[in-house]
Amino acid sequence: MPDEMTLDIANAIRKNSHALTGASSDYDALIQQVGDARFVLLGEASHGTHEFYRARAQITRRLIKEKNFNAVAVEADWPDAYRINSYIRGASADAEAIDSLAGFKRFPTWIKWIPKPHGVRAIATPVSIISARTPRLTVMPPASI
Repeated sequence: MPDEMTLDIANAIRKNSHALTGASSDYDALIQQVGDARFVLLGEASHGTHEFYRARAQITRRLIKEKNFNAVAVEADWPDAYRINSYIRGASADAEAIDSLAGFKRFPTWIKWIPKPHGVRAIATPVSIISARTPRLTVMPPASI
């Protein structure tokens, strides 16, 4: 028999959740809750699961288009994120968005629709792609003299 706290949690989840059906309105309530927030953090329960990538891409797209977010921090190595950022800002030798993803083995292709500051999908404030990964520092033992 579940205890009272477990039942309260289950009822709160039941009351505040809704099914994702694939409709364009699936994330309307979430986008509305964002309000005027300057930061939204999107995590995932597992790495490499296409359903999470797809959901995160849909939410990210709406945050950029509807809430005017202008930066996306990704778990990526700095050079790879910089290459994508350069492409989006029109400062890259990459001809297509997919070319700017060459450093990634598994990166969602949602990046392809992000507007560039120049061209047919131009926007006033370009979107930046930055790495949220902290560099690994190797601590070297002190040298013997």
